[in-house]
Amino acid sequence: MDLLVPEALNIAGIQLIDVPGFLEFVLRFLLNISVIMILVRWLYYSKTKRKDYLFTYILISSIVFLLCFLLESVKLQIGFALGMFAIFGIIRYRTDALPIKEMTYLFLVIGISVINA
Repeated sequence: MDLLVPEALNIAGIQLIDVPGFLEFVLRFLLNISVIMILVRWLYYSKTKRKDYLFTYILISSIVFLLCFLLESVKLQIGFALGMFAIFGIIRYRTDALPIKEMTYLFLVIGISVINA
């Protein structure tokens, strides 16, 4: 199996992509999107029939996942904490008041994305 996956993609001696790291990223992202789609599409939408927040939940999940994966890969614990604080601050102060049920789903989406990253 190791023969099928090269260590890196090089052009003229410059490493463009760390292939094992990229494969890990893609697999984690697909897992994250799959879990979020189950939560949002089949659990949330089947109960509420509201399309207002479907795209928002998926987009926030993707952004939080990408942010956490990036900050984890560059090993910045302070940066990770500040990034998460900024995300929660934006959600709290820049939006209208969300109903409790939607806020609960929002925190579930964010939590799942952080765990998967």
